[in-house]
Amino acid sequence: MSPRFYDLIVDVAAVQGRRFTYSAPDALALPRGAKVLVPFGRGEADAFVEGGAEEPPQVQLKPIKAVYDPEFMPSRDLLSLSSTVAEYYCAPLASTWSVLWPPIVPRRKPEQVVFCPGGIGGGTAEGSGRTPGDAVAALVRGSAGFRWRHYIERASAARSNGRGVVVLVPEIKGVQEALRRLEAAFPGEVAQLHSELTGVTRREGYLSLVRGQRAVALGTRSAVFAPVRDAGLIIVDEESSESYKSPDTPFYDSRTVAIQRGRQQGCEVLLGSSHPTIDSMWKAMHGALALLEERADSPCRAAAPSRVLVNLRETRRGPDVMSQALVERLRDVFASGSRAVLFLNRRGDSAQVTCRDCGSTVVCPRCGVPLAYHAKGSSLVCHTCGFTREAPDVCPACGGHNWRFGGFGIERAESEFKRLFPGVAIFRLDKDVSREVPASAVLAAFAAARPSCLLATRMAVGFPVIPGVALVGVLSCDTLLNLPDYRASEKVFHLLSSLEEMVDGSLPGAALIAQTHNPDHPGVRGILDPDAFYRAELDNRRVFGYPPFKSFFVAHFSGKSPGRVRDAAQRFAALAAERGEGVEVLGPSPSMRAKVRGEYRWQVALRGPDHAVLAALCRDTLAAVGQSGAVKVSVDADPVDMA
Repeated sequence: MSPRFYDLIVDVAAVQGRRFTYSAPDALALPRGAKVLVPFGRGEADAFVEGGAEEPPQVQLKPIKAVYDPEFMPSRDLLSLSSTVAEYYCAPLASTWSVLWPPIVPRRKPEQVVFCPGGIGGGTAEGSGRTPGDAVAALVRGSAGFRWRHYIERASAARSNGRGVVVLVPEIKGVQEALRRLEAAFPGEVAQLHSELTGVTRREGYLSLVRGQRAVALGTRSAVFAPVRDAGLIIVDEESSESYKSPDTPFYDSRTVAIQRGRQQGCEVLLGSSHPTIDSMWKAMHGALALLEERADSPCRAAAPSRVLVNLRETRRGPDVMSQALVERLRDVFASGSRAVLFLNRRGDSAQVTCRDCGSTVVCPRCGVPLAYHAKGSSLVCHTCGFTREAPDVCPACGGHNWRFGGFGIERAESEFKRLFPGVAIFRLDKDVSREVPASAVLAAFAAARPSCLLATRMAVGFPVIPGVALVGVLSCDTLLNLPDYRASEKVFHLLSSLEEMVDGSLPGAALIAQTHNPDHPGVRGILDPDAFYRAELDNRRVFGYPPFKSFFVAHFSGKSPGRVRDAAQRFAALAAERGEGVEVLGPSPSMRAKVRGEYRWQVALRGPDHAVLAALCRDTLAAVGQSGAVKVSVDADPVDMA
């Protein structure tokens, strides 16, 4: 039997979308987008069919080894969407096609596979009364009760018209609450898609959507590509969360992809938050998003706690972590039998250890960042890569014994709390604790004790609200303020807003108390007047030329050789500056975390008036610079993290 020949894009980052030709049995007709396993280099790799080879090659080709189960084949709509995503994010097409497939898909021998003509590619808007471009996108700003009431109303309308629904939450810890709400409205129709499920369970949920057995998909970031039939509504709840942005290639943002899918498939898109992103608010102000806003007298709206900023520059604390104002308010809370949450997004006892004699700081040998001191076990830990070593008695640089412990972490805050409130139950929630005790168990114990205190890092944000919390105390607002990131103010504002939602405003004396050395910083003061914050931050970004007024990309370079990484970044910057008329090239410069897990990191930022112009410039410049195995290169369009 004579073979057929196919051009494949191999899902290997180093080849960046190059096509390779492979052979297959003549009886096997592979459609565009089919996923296969092929021999590649000295091993094997996944690949996707781009199309049939135009003419038989003149060399003997390697054969396709296996074909992934055709039943999991993405629809034409989703393949088209992922192509749009690849172009928008300057990513290899294989990386975006890859996210369309669930994990653990069965593979079959090529001669055992049959693709049914016309059986692939459902999920279009045909027969729905809508066409691509008819999408309605809206921002729902308000409390969780207000948002979900609107979500369920619109989802019910979509289902009554026979259309599917996709619901996104930012993190797995929010899935169960969303599932409870959705199952109450659509019993038996909800399929979960997220990484905490076993591969088999996730695969079954995927198939139930493909087969039309279920019509509501619920999941985290990647569920924006859920294979619901004839999608009529996409909901992105807590749209202010950075978790919607993928940290890896193709660096897609589910909020943007949801709107792209809505346009292509003619479905409604709802972005919801009590404190939306700057970008979404700007779009709502200028009509790109319809705005549905909760009224101040809405019955869903909880009473707001008081908000207090404690200026640490005017407060005598000495070595203490908590100001006197915070301590006094905690005493009142515990005297009433209520609960409190103390927040500090820094693990360990001290942020760094420095020799007083020579001034050197003990750093991670793989990342070059200061090691944090953990009193438990007397160890030094890198919070970037996990490297751990015993705390030294002698300075490795000068042989001195005089150490200074700089900054404070959550372990030190715990010690201080126990000294000040020995009779109050305290529970700690951070990555170190969660390795031994599930977060849900810690929160359940906290919710069962009165009076009690939860000392937590960002891990606690996003769980269902625990009743009876009369006070949230932020031990330091300043850890994010000094980052070289144009979004620093927005990040602090969102964090404080999320923490405020943990307070039961109906309780006497309910409050959010935030300690800071920068009480006049816009991101900190934003909690006092959110609307004023949005106006001021938009004015600031307009002046300095940051999104949403200009587009912003960052090209990342990493590798084992610092010289090669630097040279690659310099070549990219020089070519981009030469070719990018009207584009501002910032850098090259070492990344904020210049070394991670033994790899050196550089970056080049690009700022320009148009996203499409920057994307084209990045693609052309990457092609001109070329790829090498020694340096990994990736482009992050619309970055949310400058680290």
